[in-house]
Amino acid sequence: MKTFLLDTINRIKRFSESLDVKTALCDRPWVVFNDSGDKEVLIFDTDGNVLITVNGVGFQRTWRWVAANKSLIIKQPDETIVMLHPEYFNNSVMALNRDGTQEYAFLIDDNNRNKFAPKTLSELKSYFLAIEQKAIEEELKEKEEEQKKAEEEHHKEMLAKARYKFETSEFGCVSSIFGVLIITIVIAICLEPIVNDTATTFVVTLIIGIIITISTYLFAVCILPKKKAKKFIKENPDDELIPYIKEAYNIKERSI
Repeated sequence: MKTFLLDTINRIKRFSESLDVKTALCDRPWVVFNDSGDKEVLIFDTDGNVLITVNGVGFQRTWRWVAANKSLIIKQPDETIVMLHPEYFNNSVMALNRDGTQEYAFLIDDNNRNKFAPKTLSELKSYFLAIEQKAIEEELKEKEEEQKKAEEEHHKEMLAKARYKFETSEFGCVSSIFGVLIITIVIAICLEPIVNDTATTFVVTLIIGIIITISTYLFAVCILPKKKAKKFIKENPDDELIPYIKEAYNIKERSI
């Protein structure tokens, strides 16, 4: 099994798909990448045997997965073993680092040869460089989306803070309603001797009360907060909330 130096693997292994080595290896024809033109095929089975052929002629040996150091052990024809560490995997190729070196062997799924079957090391390098570029672009896009979302959340929070700063308090709303009730009662008392009709007095008082209530509400909720906001902007021109206050209350520069 020929190995190669390829520093790209160190950069892209973090983008590797989740790897269940036994599931990924077994019952698939893996072609060992080389630049000799020979077709070396490895077929692993679940019983720990591996069929190794070169140009259709070969032998059967054994393999096992060692979880302790995440290594693939393959017994060679001369009874020595090769220890390999899977560093990168996708549906087409597996990159295996030979223990103690910076060299890699590459197993290519022969079932996907129509889509991916590199003949030279240059083609293989280009393939991994394209993976790296695509992964980096997707990573940058994801970061941009996260940043955009964070900025939108911050914008919403600041707008809410700007509105809350000048909203009429609950105490103010209760006081306004209480004031409207007092005014309505006073109007009713004043109208009774003039109209001299309880039903008419009630209707007139109700209409006047509704008008006063609506006017009070509009003033407390719409007009007063905007007046407070304009005053705050004049007195605190450098406050960080100013842009959000202007947006929240639709305040133009010329209206301040």
